[in-house]
Amino acid sequence: MKRIEKNTTLVTACFDTTKYNPHSHSYEKLTRSLDIVLNIPVYLIIHSDSVYMPYIKETRKRFGYDDMTVYIEEQIGDLWAAQ
Repeated sequence: MKRIEKNTTLVTACFDTTKYNPHSHSYEKLTRSLDIVLNIPVYLIIHSDSVYMPYIKETRKRFGYDDMTVYIEEQIGDLWAAQ
């Protein structure tokens, strides 16, 4: 597997969509999957809502990547793509 260089920036998002789709992943299942992304040693810009942002911040800090992370808290309904 190729090593990811630290000068890589990953941009991603995580939102609670259960009010729009009751079959969305549960909080527990999504946070388990999210740990894989949050443990990548790259610069990370992550968009999330108030449901997941505390977990995301705590986890990046626990992995030691808090200083490599930009957190953008917003609600999914405010995104132009959700209009």
